[in-house]
Amino acid sequence: MEVWRSIIWGAILSFLLEDLGSSNGTFHNRQKVSSHVTLSAEDQIQLGQTIIMEYIAPLLSDETHTEQRPIIKQTVLKRPSPVAKRC
Repeated sequence: MEVWRSIIWGAILSFLLEDLGSSNGTFHNRQKVSSHVTLSAEDQIQLGQTIIMEYIAPLLSDETHTEQRPIIKQTVLKRPSPVAKRC
């Protein structure tokens, strides 16, 4: 069973990704997260083997523009099981 323990948290004008001891790891742009990383636009986030997301940087709101786009665009993919090799 795969257990995901990751968090995305906001700081001043940025968001951070941190692995909290997940069973199959948290990955940022295909690199395993060992502490925390700052997210940038278009970064890829992977939780274990089955969930991949893309970080979309939030728009800064001003007086003339109030529309916000979502921070995370989620894509769920299930990787195929490894194929047994014949001897």
